[in-house]
Order: sequence, then structure tokens, then C-alpha cells
Amino acid sequence: MRAQLLLLQLLGVVLLSGGAQAAYCPAGCTCVERTVRCIRAKLTAVPKVPQDTQILDLRFNHIEELPANALSGLAQLTTLFLNENELAYLQDGALNGLPALRFLYLNNNRLSRLPAAIFQRMPRLEAIFLENNDIWQLPAGLFDNLPRLNRLFVYNNKLTQLPVDGFNRLNNLKRLRLDGNAIDCNCGVYSLWRRWHLDVQRQLVTISLTCSTPQVLQNQGLSSLTEHHFKCAKPQFLVAPQDAQAFAGEQVELSCEVSGQPRPQITWMHNTQEVGGGNSGGEEEQQARAQILPSGSLLIRSVEASDMGIYQCIARNEMDELRSQPVRLVVNGADHPLDSPIDARSNQVWADAGTATPSPSPPHFTHQPHDQIVALHGSGHVLLDCAASGWPQPDIQWFVNGRQLSQSTPSLQLQANGSLILLQPTQLSAGTYRCEARNSLGSVQATARIELKGE
Repeated sequence: MRAQLLLLQLLGVVLLSGGAQAAYCPAGCTCVERTVRCIRAKLTAVPKVPQDTQILDLRFNHIEELPANALSGLAQLTTLFLNENELAYLQDGALNGLPALRFLYLNNNRLSRLPAAIFQRMPRLEAIFLENNDIWQLPAGLFDNLPRLNRLFVYNNKLTQLPVDGFNRLNNLKRLRLDGNAIDCNCGVYSLWRRWHLDVQRQLVTISLTCSTPQVLQNQGLSSLTEHHFKCAKPQFLVAPQDAQAFAGEQVELSCEVSGQPRPQITWMHNTQEVGGGNSGGEEEQQARAQILPSGSLLIRSVEASDMGIYQCIARNEMDELRSQPVRLVVNGADHPLDSPIDARSNQVWADAGTATPSPSPPHFTHQPHDQIVALHGSGHVLLDCAASGWPQPDIQWFVNGRQLSQSTPSLQLQANGSLILLQPTQLSAGTYRCEARNSLGSVQATARIELKGE
């Protein structure tokens, strides 16, 4: 009798647990063996589903928007069907929390754009289906960090341009469909063509693409194109800007000449402001005196104290963006603490030019490096500024994590003005950087901490 009672109790537990599991299945859906199907369930949002779901089928519903973290917590999900909905917008982070996802169906919706990081943190993703949407642009880096992706379907959208190097990190790609888009076969297509053409296993890769423009290439497929069809080259410096000095009221020209096809567009930065993009009265006044010449050089008429600072030349075309090393402009005879000439023979700082015979003085900083948090995988360089005045003229030395940096390296460049530039920082760039200015009367030092932070 006791055995029968125990058996009945056990059966009750099983029934209760089964009922709880069944109750967890969303209304209008079927849930069988970690597969949840909510086809034609008149859904307008993603329903809550069991966290051990592996296949989620939400086809033929009325979902218009996917908010951030809409699917977070489904760490075992491998297949997601969101096709045949009314999706018009994916918020940043809409697909967060899906590390096991392998197959993603977003086709047959109304998507017009995609957040640049929407597919990040999905290392197992093998196939993305985006066909039959209204996508008009693919952000740069959209398909980076997808080591297993082998199928990418983006046909029948509204693309006219492809991002340069947009597909070059897809090392396992086997099928790419871009047909049904009015593609301009420019430098974005050239980067894809080169990636395919240089692939020793390109016979295993199928790429569907038809040129719409230019007219000479109209209706040609990717495989029929050759090198001479493209006029594309990344920007390269022919003449790079250098540190300069001028007396107040003089005219100064900072050189910047670049090659590249299409012809690169030149932008100049003064400290953190774009030359020509200022809003304050002083900046507007400078714009009237500053002119970017057809060569790309920056001409400043009647220089004054407000023109002093750090300048950088930026060259951009469809192929790439190129930034010069930051350089310093010093205006002598102006009312400014950096009123001083430049000695390019050493890692010097600015000597006091107030009198013909300077009075002896120990070094003191006019510019010091400061702590910075740098985005990992970010673009551009990091400038650690260091300038000091004194007489005799101080010499600048840099120390990285306690070790003296006696000369430039591929990742660290010492500047004649005393500054230090970190080129394309990585995790190895993190640490303590110390700038020391020394002359026969004394020395001063300043320390900055560089931290790298993932995106």
C-alpha cells in the first residue's frame, strides 16, 4: 500500500512539472522538444519563451520593431525565424545575448538600415538571410567578427554602394548573393573583386552581383570584371605636414599632398575642431584667414595666437581614410605661453623667445600628457602631448612602463616637438607613460595612464 502511495505521489510530481512546462509555452504557439513555433499567431512583439529554446519560429506575424535585448537570455538558441513579418527597425543590441545562434532569417521584411554592431558577439553564426527588404546601405564593419559565416543573402534590396572591405573578413564565405540591387561597381565592388580574385579557393565561392553603373559595366557580373575596369587606390601621402613656426602677422602654409583614386577629400583639424567647421566667433574669424588649397595644404593668413596648437591632415576617399601625424604650429611674438621657436634637432620643447638673450630657468611644462581611455579597435592615433619651456632649452625623454623610449618604434612615434603618438593602439599599448623634461638647472616629469576599452 505504501509503495502504491509513493508511486501516485511521483506521478503527481511528473504531471505538475509537465503542466508547468506546457503553461510556459506562449499562447498561439506550439512547444515541442526545445522548438517553439508561433507561425501566424498575430504577434506584434517577441513573446517570452523557455530559456532552453533552440529553434524559435516567428514567421508570418506582425512584428514591426525589435527593441534592444528582445531575445536576451536565449543562450541555447541556434535558429531564429523572423522572416515574413513587418520588421522595419532593429534597435542597437536587438540581437544581444544569442551566442549559440547559427541561422538567422530576417528576409521578407521592410528593413531599410541595420545597426553597425547588430551581428557582433555571434561567433557561431553560419547564415544570414536579408533578401527582399529595403536595405539601402551596409555600414562598414557590419560583417566583421563572423568567423563561421558561409552564406549571406542580401539580394533584392536597394543597395547602390558596397562598403570597402565590407566582406573581406568572411574567411569561410561560400555563397554571397547581391543580385537584384542597382550596384554601382566602384571601389566597394573593387575590394570585393580583389578579395575573390586573390582567393586561391575562389572556385568554391559563389558571388552573385550585377553592375548597374557605370554604363560601361552595365549588366556585367563580378566574374567578368578585370583590374582595368576599376580606378581605385587608397590615399597615400606625397608630402606630409611638419611642425612649423611663424611670427604673428605672417602667412604660414602647412603642407599636405596626397595621392589616391578617386581623388581624396582633404580635411584639416585644429586641436579638436575641424578647420572650416567652427561655430564660435574666434573660429569663424580663423576660417576667414584659413584656406585649404587645391593641393591639400592649409594656408593661414596673418597668423595670431589663437592659431597655435595641434594640426592634423585627414585624407578620405572610397577606399580608406588616412591621418597625418599631429603637428604643432607655434606663433612667435604673440601673447601666448608657447611663444617660442622650434629646434628640430632633438625631442625638444619650446624655448622662451621673449628676449634676445633668455634668462636661465629650469624646465616647466606648458603642455602635459593626460590619462586617456581609448576604444579598442578604434580608428586613428592617440596623441600624448608634452611641451616645456626653460633655458637652456630642455630635452624631452619618454618612459613607457618605466623603460626609456630612446627611439621611435612601429607603434610609438617620438615627435620633434616632444609629443608621443601611439599608432593604432592595441591591448599592448595600455600602461603608464612618463614624460620628462630636463636641462642643466633641473627636471620635471608628468605621467599619464592609457587604458584600452573594448567596444
